[in-house]
Amino acid sequence: MQQVPSKEVYVKDVGLNRFFTRVYSYMGLGIAISALISFLALNTFRDQYSQLLQEHPMTLWILFIAEIAMVFGFRATQRRSTAINLALFASFAAINGLVLSVTLSFYNIADITTAFVTAAALFVALAIVGFVTKRNLSRMGQMSMALLIGLILASVINLFMQSSFMQLILSYVGVLIFSMLTAYDNQYLKGVYYQSVNRGDLSADVSLNNIAVMGALNLYLDFINIFLHILQIFGFDTQNN
Repeated sequence: MQQVPSKEVYVKDVGLNRFFTRVYSYMGLGIAISALISFLALNTFRDQYSQLLQEHPMTLWILFIAEIAMVFGFRATQRRSTAINLALFASFAAINGLVLSVTLSFYNIADITTAFVTAAALFVALAIVGFVTKRNLSRMGQMSMALLIGLILASVINLFMQSSFMQLILSYVGVLIFSMLTAYDNQYLKGVYYQSVNRGDLSADVSLNNIAVMGALNLYLDFINIFLHILQIFGFDTQNN
């Protein structure tokens, strides 16, 4: 005789679906904001933005520092108002859109489109793997973070070496690292949700909303980095001809 799922399990599963709907809605919002700002910087306000960067070369560094500060700001406001976290996330996505526009200006629209579609397909596949797999991906997440530190150090070294072949290798490694992080982050968010439910925090909607925003930021960063590294791979021949 088939066992009928309990009401508690049903409530948890329905709540999990709603939770991930929030996460991906926030993430989609962030990507949309970044795409819009990048489009405006590359088209409508191209001349003004280019002039700003030429006259004030420190602008990009200021934007980088602002992004880092906002990430730390998320940590500091995780238990505060969801509206504050959403505002920080939207601001971060907007600033990142300005930064991305500089990188995108070196590639043609065909490479950008192909890289985006490929990154989206890969991201979705890995998100599903992370969501449905029963295997604990914690060790993979830890390994990914260790590899990420190595990738950052190697990228800094390559800034001085200016090796296009090394950059290509680092791009493949970057795709691998952030693919692993995508699967891990989805499983981690699923675990965080169930922990909240098991602690009796099912009704703590504000807390789960804040977790959803933080999760959206992590997944946003995973996707953007997969996209950028794939773009570097697809645009390798274009950049070296």
